[in-house]
Amino acid sequence: MPITKKQERILKLAERGGTDKELLLLEEISALEEKVNEIEAQLKEEMKKMMSEMADVKTGIPHFSELIDSIKTLAEKEIPAPIVNIPETKVEVKAPIVNIQPANVQVSAPNVNVPPPIVTVNSETKKVEIDETTKEAILDLQSAVEGLKKENTKIKEQRPVIFGPGKTRVVPLDLSSSLNGVTKTFFVGTNFGIIGVWGSSSPFPFRPIVDYTESGRNIVFNAAIDASISLAAGQTLMLQYLR
Repeated sequence: MPITKKQERILKLAERGGTDKELLLLEEISALEEKVNEIEAQLKEEMKKMMSEMADVKTGIPHFSELIDSIKTLAEKEIPAPIVNIPETKVEVKAPIVNIQPANVQVSAPNVNVPPPIVTVNSETKKVEIDETTKEAILDLQSAVEGLKKENTKIKEQRPVIFGPGKTRVVPLDLSSSLNGVTKTFFVGTNFGIIGVWGSSSPFPFRPIVDYTESGRNIVFNAAIDASISLAAGQTLMLQYLR
């Protein structure tokens, strides 16, 4: 007995190790195909009935074909073709009037007076005439010099002044009394930079950035320093800074 299409699909699915989800999907597809086949069979039966009824109608009416032809001929003679008169429509499209006024822009050349250079030859002073290209080069050079002067002034204003009268003194600071084994931030005061930090417990000299940083007027010891050992009560902590 030959196997059905559904059974053939199930065998192929089993051979390649299909999942339960694929098997359920295959069942749904097979059910849909059976439904489609039933609908197609019903349609074929209905078509057969319609064709049979049409044959009965044609057989029951004598000269059925001739009657249909006569009706068509009569319809063509009695019903004239409709006359459709579509009036011609003229559409006039006017271009928009755009009045564009020229912009009144005045550009004034900078009023720069470049004096001619003075040359002394054999104790005699003479004025030398220069062309426009040379004048432009001189102007560019002057502009560059002014820019350098401004930049130099800006750098001087931003740079902190460390050395000068009363500002080069090295000030020692003893923070030993502030040690409690917990605090890692200590107030130093107004200064121009910390020179060095030393303690009585390891590490004896503290390294900037690695062991401590300067934050405003404070010194802050980093995570590398164990406060319970290096900054414990009873230890000594000294630093020097510029003021």
